[in-house]
Amino acid sequence: MNWESFVYQYAVGGIIFLAGLVIAWRSGDYSWKNVYDRLTTYFVISIFAFYFCGHLVWQIVASGGG
Repeated sequence: MNWESFVYQYAVGGIIFLAGLVIAWRSGDYSWKNVYDRLTTYFVISIFAFYFCGHLVWQIVASGGG
């Protein structure tokens, strides 16, 4: 995998991910007042960030940088 496809994958994926969160929030499907909705949102964002970091490390090692 090269860097261009890595950046493209996470740029497009991040936009779609963010759009899904915004659409759900604006439609009233979840609220910040509900503790379970907040925890679910934090969990989903943290999993996305964890996967990104793991994939980034894999990309660096595969390109010979680590």
